[in-house]
Amino acid sequence: MIAMAKEKPSKPLVGKPEKQVTIEIPQGQFPVALYANVFGLESLDGHKLMHFGLMIPPARLLSAWACVFERKLIENSKESWMKYLAEIEFPNHAGDTSFRCPLEKLTMGVPSANLATLARADDVGEIRLFAYSIADLLDQRREEKAGKIKGQPLALIRLPLELQRQLIAAIYQDLIP
Repeated sequence: MIAMAKEKPSKPLVGKPEKQVTIEIPQGQFPVALYANVFGLESLDGHKLMHFGLMIPPARLLSAWACVFERKLIENSKESWMKYLAEIEFPNHAGDTSFRCPLEKLTMGVPSANLATLARADDVGEIRLFAYSIADLLDQRREEKAGKIKGQPLALIRLPLELQRQLIAAIYQDLIP
């Protein structure tokens, strides 16, 4: 199994003393845990609105969930996700990114993730999504403290490994030859 870093250091603010502030990723207790076999992607001002669903024939939707991957998550993850994709191999073909969550599945709104980790075991991929407060991060930096701020778990998404490959490629479609 390959897993990405458990803590993500933040980047220093310009003109501020450099200190290490990390995001602590709690284990377990995800409010959403689902298996997906379809996904969709929409671009929104540099962010990506990700749709996940579990479909069974004939076109029967069992579950669906959506989340915004913030632009900074996509930018900060690019190097490690490209390395991960090279390790698990590039997708066999471009994925279908047209799936959309039905509006009735989005009654609680669409959460925003600014931290994610990827992992795999055999032919199953996993995405763990978290959110942390930017204000907490800025407060740590203003106080010139090194330390940790807590991330909040959002979702645990399991999906076929090939679908995980397609998802990463779709996020960075303009960057992959």
